[in-house]
Amino acid sequence: LLSNVNINMILEPVTPPTPPVEYGTIAIPAILGIIVMLAVLRL
Repeated sequence: LLSNVNINMILEPVTPPTPPVEYGTIAIPAILGIIVMLAVLRL
């Protein structure tokens, strides 16, 4: 039961029921963040 609750707490923010417009505003900073993380790791 605890593992299921933890999985739900993690999945809920990852897959929110939002319209495509909000997905765009969330995806752009997420992609930039991933690029920054990759750049930092390569340093």
